[in-house]
Amino acid sequence: MAISEKACRILEFDKILQLLSETARTEGAKGEALRIRPQTDPERIRRLQRETTDACALVTVKTAPPLEGVSDVTESVGKAEKGATLPPSELLAVASLLRAARRLLAYIDTDRTIDTVLDEIFHRLTPNRYLEDKIYRVIPAEGIIADEASPALAEIRRKIRASNNRIRELLQKYTSGGPHAKYLQ
Repeated sequence: MAISEKACRILEFDKILQLLSETARTEGAKGEALRIRPQTDPERIRRLQRETTDACALVTVKTAPPLEGVSDVTESVGKAEKGATLPPSELLAVASLLRAARRLLAYIDTDRTIDTVLDEIFHRLTPNRYLEDKIYRVIPAEGIIADEASPALAEIRRKIRASNNRIRELLQKYTSGGPHAKYLQ
């Protein structure tokens, strides 16, 4: 039997969800918190209570899980699957999520003192250290693309540096000692 919307309003369930949402550490978790609905299936209720109990135990034993860098990259992944080229900011978000997945797995697997029903959820994470490292190697920071991003980019930048050096040398030649130096100064 489902709990009615009227009962949810009387119990101010929306306010409870808002408070829960405000404690969530990621945007995705905030949205999920707001979509929670009261459960009536006893088996499902027991499972959710066990997850909550185990999460509290983990935080008590190991501190809070490392969630830095977790963001929703669903749209970026969808674009990449269709063959689109992602901008650097989206690639950095993907790399950050991969790093977070790797850290979360390390969190659950290091110093294992308790087994939890959450272990299964943690082990669904699939970090990809190769892709994470590759993205950070070619995009070391927001707005910076490293020369190693592609051989063509490295060659273009090498030519630009060489051209800049030639221009500097010519300017130096004209401003120091040439027949036009006194006019240029």
